[in-house]
Amino acid sequence: MTPPKLNQQEILITRSEKHCSKLIEILRDQNKTPYVFPILEILPFSSNKIKQNVAALSKSDIFIFISKNAVEISHEYLELQNSQIVAIGPTTRSWIEKLGLKVNFSPSIEFSSEGLLKDKLLKNVKNKCITIIRGKTGRNKLELELLDRGANVQNLIVYQKTKAKHNNKKILEIKNKFKQNSFAYIVILSCEVFENFFSIMKKNDVNMNKLPTFIIPSQRIADAIRSKISNARCIVTFDPRNQAILDALARGN
Repeated sequence: MTPPKLNQQEILITRSEKHCSKLIEILRDQNKTPYVFPILEILPFSSNKIKQNVAALSKSDIFIFISKNAVEISHEYLELQNSQIVAIGPTTRSWIEKLGLKVNFSPSIEFSSEGLLKDKLLKNVKNKCITIIRGKTGRNKLELELLDRGANVQNLIVYQKTKAKHNNKKILEIKNKFKQNSFAYIVILSCEVFENFFSIMKKNDVNMNKLPTFIIPSQRIADAIRSKISNARCIVTFDPRNQAILDALARGN
């Protein structure tokens, strides 16, 4: 079934307005209607806690930044000049380069642990010390594979994700929007966000058989969605950046 025209329906954005302000601005400029319903919020650790965590690190041969949040929160506490730097994707790379630092590797496609692990920089890492800068939750695939390759891996945890809080009025509003088929698309950028989104919808008795099309950046997320919603419609962009999302919306319209 072809989704209704975008100018007739809204686009559900599952990130906070702070973290997707540019996308929202562009959508509005295109006379489209974004509806912000954040699922997770980023809570940076305190300065003292980050300093303690950094002090406990061994000297690192390679730093791997898992997100732009990891860069933004941690960079002022780290000595990065004499180590190699890896970024999980172009947005993270851009944040690092704005600090005047060189990024030794960032995938041009497949912005994920799998994409990182394919590069030669992380192939021969026996006895090298690798620090992964990340949030408290998330997959451990990167760490486990690097350990299997003989690296000494340490995690620098600098933030945690917490479920966004929604008052009863907001829950009732979004429940009514789903009941009225108000949304044409849902933008979801991680499995963790989808799992929490699904939990909220189930808890509030939203009919999961009439969901809009999901706009997602990886096949892994599509598989996670279809494991819970077998008839889910998904457009996979293979890129989490705004332009890829906008292109997907244009294709689906």
